[in-house]
Amino acid sequence: ARRALEIAPIALSSVRRFAWLNYLAALQLRGDFKALQEALHTSLLEDRFHGDAFPVSPLITQCAVSWMSADLAALQQSALHLLRLTQERDLLNEQGWAHLYLGCVAYQRNDLAGAAQAFSAIVKRPYGTHGHAFWQGAFGLAAAHCAQGAAEQAQALSDSLLATAWEMGGANVVEEAHALRAFVALQRGQRDEAQRWAAAYDRNQPLAPMSMFCAPALVLARILLDAATPQTVADAEAWILHIYHFSRETYNVRVQSEMLAMHALLHEMTGARAKALPLLEEALTLAAPGGLERIFLDLGAGLVPLLNEAACRDAAPEFARKIQQSWPPMLAPANPRQVAPSLPPPPAPVAAGAGDRVFSGEPLTRREQEVLTLLAQRLTAAEIAERLVLSENTVKRHRTNIYQKLGVNRLRDALAVAQAAGILKQ
Repeated sequence: ARRALEIAPIALSSVRRFAWLNYLAALQLRGDFKALQEALHTSLLEDRFHGDAFPVSPLITQCAVSWMSADLAALQQSALHLLRLTQERDLLNEQGWAHLYLGCVAYQRNDLAGAAQAFSAIVKRPYGTHGHAFWQGAFGLAAAHCAQGAAEQAQALSDSLLATAWEMGGANVVEEAHALRAFVALQRGQRDEAQRWAAAYDRNQPLAPMSMFCAPALVLARILLDAATPQTVADAEAWILHIYHFSRETYNVRVQSEMLAMHALLHEMTGARAKALPLLEEALTLAAPGGLERIFLDLGAGLVPLLNEAACRDAAPEFARKIQQSWPPMLAPANPRQVAPSLPPPPAPVAAGAGDRVFSGEPLTRREQEVLTLLAQRLTAAEIAERLVLSENTVKRHRTNIYQKLGVNRLRDALAVAQAAGILKQ
């Protein structure tokens, strides 16, 4: 890329644009941030010779660098600059990148309405923006829907986009659509579908830098964590560590923080609080300067007891308390307790006082309680159907009713609420 910049004439705007993009990306991956900032400044000064779409690529790279560095303030500034420039120069297809990174900022700050608005601006124009920006915007919108408790909207989105993927053609596009469906299935507690996708995922493919909202490798990590059993916990840990080491090598602070938090939760699930706490403290320390809240909120109520303890220690206590305040009340246990080591346990029950009621909604039916008990044992819908002599669809309907009554969107949170309310015994 540097050689291309040395020999390519200024008149070759598109050539120099992509040469700068690759040169800047290489500096980021090498961790040469001083040279990176100098190169960014130089590349943007060159725009005076072009006046077209030339500065878009350096600005997109600047956004990606800020995102990977977990610097939301810098990311917002760069994305707003990119949005203004693309609007002034009528670069409609490039505006998706600005909306994507503005959505990333809003999402991690837990501004879910703002995130949904930004991501929707991309998704409503599937053929009017760059393919990567479109699919990453779809991931972001689905995540925002799920975080808002609108999992059905996320499901409808993933269903419609699978058809869009087939229309667009290309194996990579279809793979993105299936990864999105697996992501939504996990959020909705449809573990069978999520695990089918995970089983087919090619773990031998090289990891990408993960410079946008989400990546299939991160979806796989979440699925493995959610489905961890005594037999598979080592597999989940190995994949989390694989991504963590790659993120360190590529200076991706955001992903480092996410993997540390996931690793902490995995240890917490096995009862290894002494191992979990330092990992969570390191994750909080990395995420606190940028204010990346959703890294922790997206891991569900199982993280709450560990977070409660971290908030009383020295590692970013104010940030930890801010995250605590963002939890839905029914998912925020008052006192931290260690989870029993029989994995995969749900989060530990909490002894609630008279003023600490966690669940006061419509009671579960006897059949729903039976289904919930078997879900806590990590049985699939098919296994529960066989055990209770029901159809698989009936079991799934019971599961949906359970989630609605408990006010949650996924199994881990359902178990946390049910235990805290005394509906489910450990």
